[in-house]
Amino acid sequence: MPARRKVGGLSLIALALMVAVLTCRGSTGDTAHGHRCDRPGALDLHGRTVTALDLADRPLRCANLEGAVLDGPLGSADLRGANLFRATLRDSALTEVDLRGADLGSAVLRGGTLTDVGLERARLQGADLRAVVFLRTDLSAADLRGADLSGATLTDSNLRGARLGGANVGGTSWVDAVCPDGTRSTGATCDGHLGTGTG
Repeated sequence: MPARRKVGGLSLIALALMVAVLTCRGSTGDTAHGHRCDRPGALDLHGRTVTALDLADRPLRCANLEGAVLDGPLGSADLRGANLFRATLRDSALTEVDLRGADLGSAVLRGGTLTDVGLERARLQGADLRAVVFLRTDLSAADLRGADLSGATLTDSNLRGARLGGANVGGTSWVDAVCPDGTRSTGATCDGHLGTGTG
C-alpha cells in the first residue's frame, strides 16, 4: 500500500510539472510573438526588409510581417488580421491601408503619417507612436495599452472604445477626434474623456 501511494504521488508530481511547463510555453509564446488570422497560403515575410513593390499585387490579408522593416510608403493595401508585431515602419506613410484586427504590438511607427487607415480592433500594445500623424484614422476598439502616443496628432480620427491604460498621451493633440468615451474632442484635447478606454 505505501508503495502504491508513493507511485501515485510521483505521478501527480510529474503531471503537475508537465502542466507547469506547458503553461509557461504558452504564455511565453503569447507575449514573444504576434497574432494573425489563419489563412492558408498567407504571405510570410517576417524579419525581412520590404518595400511597397514587394507587397504590390500580393495577397496580404493575414500576412506575417513580424519583425519586418517596411521601407517607404504603402497605399491601398489589405492587411486585415496581419502580424506586424515588432515591425518597424518608422517615418512611413500609410494611405488607405486596412489593418483591422492586425497585431502591431511593440511596432515602431514613430514619425509616420497614417491617412484613411483602418485600425479597428487592432492590437497596438506597447507600440511606439511618438509624433505619428493620424488623419481620418479609425482606431475604434483598438488596444493601445502601454503605447507611446507622445507628440502624436489625431485629426478627424475615431478612438471610440479604444483602450489606453498605461499609454503615454503627453503632448498628444486631439483635433476634432472622437475620444475613447465617445465624446468629441474640444480644444485639441480628450482630457477627462479617456476613462472608458483606459482599462
